[in-house]
Amino acid sequence: MIVYREHRVRMQPPRWLDELRRDSRRLAEHPVSQDVAVTCFIRTAAFESAVADAIFTRLDDISPLTTSLGHASLVAGRLLSRSWRSDHEGIRRAAGQLADDLDAVPASELPAEIWTAESEGYAHYGVYPESYLRAAARSAAWIGSRPVLVIGLRSIGASLSAAVAGALAEDGHEVERHTVRPRGDPFDRRLALDSALSCALASAATRGAAVLLVDEGPGLSGSSFVGTALALEELGLPRYRIALMPSWETTGDHLKSPRARALWSCYRQFTVTADELDPAAAAARELAGTDSLRDLSAGQWRSLVYPGSSARPAVQPQHERRKFLAQRPDAQRPDRAAPGSQTLVKFLGLGGRAERLQDRARLLAGAGFSPAPLGALHGMVAFQWVAGTPCRTGGADAALVGSAARYLSAMRELPTCGSGASSAELSEMIDVNVEEGLGPLWRQRAEQVLAGMPREMTEQQVALDGRMLAHEWFRSPARGWLKADSLEHHADHFFPGGQDVAWDVAGACVELLPPTAGDALVEAYCRTSGDHAVTRRLPFYALAYLAFRLGYSTMAAESNRGSADGARFRREIGRYGRLLRRELSRAPGRPWSWQG
Repeated sequence: MIVYREHRVRMQPPRWLDELRRDSRRLAEHPVSQDVAVTCFIRTAAFESAVADAIFTRLDDISPLTTSLGHASLVAGRLLSRSWRSDHEGIRRAAGQLADDLDAVPASELPAEIWTAESEGYAHYGVYPESYLRAAARSAAWIGSRPVLVIGLRSIGASLSAAVAGALAEDGHEVERHTVRPRGDPFDRRLALDSALSCALASAATRGAAVLLVDEGPGLSGSSFVGTALALEELGLPRYRIALMPSWETTGDHLKSPRARALWSCYRQFTVTADELDPAAAAARELAGTDSLRDLSAGQWRSLVYPGSSARPAVQPQHERRKFLAQRPDAQRPDRAAPGSQTLVKFLGLGGRAERLQDRARLLAGAGFSPAPLGALHGMVAFQWVAGTPCRTGGADAALVGSAARYLSAMRELPTCGSGASSAELSEMIDVNVEEGLGPLWRQRAEQVLAGMPREMTEQQVALDGRMLAHEWFRSPARGWLKADSLEHHADHFFPGGQDVAWDVAGACVELLPPTAGDALVEAYCRTSGDHAVTRRLPFYALAYLAFRLGYSTMAAESNRGSADGARFRREIGRYGRLLRRELSRAPGRPWSWQG
């Protein structure tokens, strides 16, 4: 099944380098906040990673350019360490050193263009580089007086390794750092090294260095970590001097790569759990002004709005953002929350992402569609908590139809966002998911249907909602229907990305209307937006939406097998499959209508 998309952005290296120089100079002059330092750190190491990927397309190696950028990233790691300690004078000095190092980068050697993508850990999954500072400190006793070789696994491992190397350098360790990109089959990643980098790593072995391999994860396979460790062993580094530094500790028993599963426990691990250090919860407490937090992550929010488990919607816990409900004491009625005393605080991303999404939240709140944001700090954004009753699947009333039509019209007016899946990529996703979910005969039918449609079905890609599930709409007694979770799905790592608003129109029909409903929602949207041509695009986008949801539900049911959410997703597989067959069975050339 196809559910993930590759979202990369083309950048001009000289412009990115100039921005880094400017930002580090400003930070040296005014060390204003930890968030600014973290953003500077993340963007510096991301630049190093993107340049390395552009230069070393087949074999990882060392060059004067990557050496210069690597030194700048290490200084950025020291900057992060000083920021975490609130050492403002140290921040000033490190930022000044970073600016000088960036000035020394040989700009003439930069590639003509580079491609980069937001690191998923920083953007979606609440990976905080500060946790790696603590993990680095934990590894110090094991390292002892030996030199230490820190190896980051690109992409996010470039910055995480810079944090580790910077922290160890701050504590006086002799540190050497490199980045590599494990290549090949996702379940059997291996290193491909050219001579200079091979010699440097072998030299570390002869000097008796301790080695830290740094990345987020492990993911499904674990093969990037283990493949890198085995390559180092082949260069002469003994296994007992190699340690892994992932974002969470595991025995490796769940890993899909047989080699990684067999060898994972052979290596020492250094990690820090959320119980030991939780920057997200600390930011939530500061934003809300209270220590009273209720964790709503991993689908726990459902217990607040659904009295029993039978009506709860399916969620994939691993894809849920960190979120908390903060409640300030109500002196007059301690048994009940006073208006305004509750705050929802949600992770929306590091590196400036949360601040950008907060601007979108203000826009939607100002238009009356969503709760208002109250502030952002360290990747977390606080929102006014608005109590309400969620819509059930297919349960939209006339008021919600009108609200959804106005909301969809507003989505169409959002800025264009040319970062989504193309019509060709959506067509491929439809073909693959239909065959996997419904069988080869239905894929043949899908190919016939798509062949009768124009090759390009997108009017314009906008920063749409991308998340029109029924439970995301809730009715407030005071404010009517509001939309939750409306900020980031155009910029996550799932289909469709920034896309034609017809995706959301199709999604609203699928999720909010019963199969026998009329076309009131589409008609209301057309009246509100003036986008009467949407009916020509909806046959394609209804197929695309349903094929994606079928694929996502299948993936989630498998990963949640044996749980209540696994059963819920299996029911969703049946619903999306029935609706997809209905769409594929429409007579060609007939005007599109939701009721078939």
